[in-house]
Order: sequence, then C-alpha cells, then structure tokens
Amino acid sequence: MPRRGPGRRARATRAHAPDHAPPGLVADATAEVRVHRTVPLFKLYLINRQEAFFGFYPVYEHKLTIEGQQLVTYDLGGKDTVLFHHTISDDDASTGSQYVEQAGRWFDSVWNTIGREFSL
Repeated sequence: MPRRGPGRRARATRAHAPDHAPPGLVADATAEVRVHRTVPLFKLYLINRQEAFFGFYPVYEHKLTIEGQQLVTYDLGGKDTVLFHHTISDDDASTGSQYVEQAGRWFDSVWNTIGREFSL
C-alpha cells in the first residue's frame, strides 16, 4: 500500500480554505506548509493564536498474517480524535489563555527547528 504523505492533505486544505471564510471577509490568503519526520500523536489546530483545538490520537492494534507469519501493527485513529477547545481570555492566568499560549510556542518550536519546507 503506498504511503500517504502530507502532499494530498496540504493540497486539499489549500484548495478548500476559501470555502471556509464568509464571502467578502478574506480578500486574499496564502499557505505555507512544513513537514517533519516525527509521528503525530495528536491533532492541534491554532486559530489566529486566540483558540486551540487539541486531541490525542488513539492507538489501535491490528494483527495481520503475511505469508503465514502473524504480525502486529499499530495505527493512529485520527478520525476518532475528540477535540478539546481552549480560548484566550482577559485573564492571562486562566487555563485557556495559558494553553493557547503554550500550544503556539510548541508550534513555533517545531516550525522553526525540525520543520522543513514542502512545495505544494
């Protein structure tokens, strides 16, 4: 089975991004994609550095028999991820504000260190 890489998802996101904005609200938008070689264990969506949606990928075990030999494989269940919503508030010490701030810092650290440019 061919490996699904980030290209298909990145192109689909870029192609459908204008569909998510209310008409007339966004005149122009650009997208930059970076990739890294670590296995994603969670989903994180940051919206304008004001909101974060976060969820862990559950891990599922699968047993396969190939040429008479049983193998155990593991898959991440991205479709089964429950997303938790966090929002910046007027209180910098609130859990939501701290969570969104730290999620942004984590994202920046990956983007600026192990992230590599990916042409769409």
